[in-house]
Amino acid sequence: MRKICKALFLALMAMFAYHQADACTNLIVTPAASTDGSVMITYAADSHQLYGELYFRPAMKYGKGAMVPIYEWDTGK
Repeated sequence: MRKICKALFLALMAMFAYHQADACTNLIVTPAASTDGSVMITYAADSHQLYGELYFRPAMKYGKGAMVPIYEWDTGK
């Protein structure tokens, strides 16, 4: 019985050790964290099944308090 419990325990630990995470990487830099006071937002879908697009937004001068809408690329929300 002890050998069966030990084997079951080791099998469960092996299953948990092999767990694959489907995580994405997000990075947000606030004005206080950047040297020039700019805000930077990036998102990487860490998946070989999802292929997003890269968009380039040229630098511009915005008025104080101006905001740019940010949409989730997969759903458009």
